[in-house]
Order: sequence, then C-alpha cells, then structure tokens
Amino acid sequence: MPETNDRSTPYQIRMPSHQAAAKLRIGRRELLVQVRDVSWADITVALPASVARKFGNGRSVTLTHQGETLKSKICARHVGTDGETLLVLRQVHGELASSKMTKTHQHPDRIRPVSEQRVNSDPLLTIVLMVGGLVAIMIMPGWGDELGTSSTLTDGICDFCTGMLQFFKSLV
Repeated sequence: MPETNDRSTPYQIRMPSHQAAAKLRIGRRELLVQVRDVSWADITVALPASVARKFGNGRSVTLTHQGETLKSKICARHVGTDGETLLVLRQVHGELASSKMTKTHQHPDRIRPVSEQRVNSDPLLTIVLMVGGLVAIMIMPGWGDELGTSSTLTDGICDFCTGMLQFFKSLV
C-alpha cells in the first residue's frame, strides 16, 4: 500500500470546490466537511482543527458525498492551510454502499419499481393453489362432465366433508 503521507500520488484528484461538500458522521456527531482529494486508496477531507483534534487515528467514520456512503477509518492527519486539519480516510473494503436520497415523507418501498420489490412466495401455498385450481376445473359442470370426473370428485368431496363433520361431532 502506498504511504498516505505522500501528497504527490499521481492517482490523487483534487476535488472542485463546487463538488466538495460532504457530511462526516463520527459516532453520533455529524459534521459538514469539504472533500479536498480523492485517490484510489483514500479520501482527504478538511475540517476545523478544533473539531479534528478530538478524533484519533483508527476511528470509524461514515462519509456521505455526492449520494454515496463510504464507511472508512481515519488513517492520517495533516495540517492544512487556513487553520484547518486534513483527515485522510481509508475505505473499509466491501463497505461502499450507494444510498438513495429520499424525502422524509416517502417510504423506501414506494420508490423502488415493482420488479425490484421483494415478493414473498411460499412454494407449498403455490402447490395447494394449483391443485385446488385443477380440482375446480375437473368439477365444473361442462368440463367435468366431458372428462367424467365431475360426479366422482363431487361424491369424494361430499364423503370427505361428512367424515370431517362426524370427526368434529365425536370430539364434542
């Protein structure tokens, strides 16, 4: 891994000031910060020295910048210009998660398309419904009479119901 104190990394990109606003969550505190540099390994943010001295290296933080949430750790600290402190944040691998900005009155399920919403399906329920549909088709007066299953299934269902009725009467 490259040294984080090397400020001349060729892969380091300066963030334009109109895109630099971000939120840094450290514990329960949420601070407005400015993103200064972005590289493949870390992000450098600027915040007032009075606030930055309270947070040591290795502390877990969450940075929200341009709709992306990055869970990271403070890995270095530099003294910047204008009395500000630059914190170097290193991403905790596998913790980059895109967060959708939603309005507070919207429920998250309402903004997802129907194709992406989770559908609860129970295989047993599906099988029971399919068998019930087939039995209903075979009992129907038109089709059931042509197939010769209408009278047989109707008698079977009547026998099943009288058996269950006698069973419940015996319990009482």
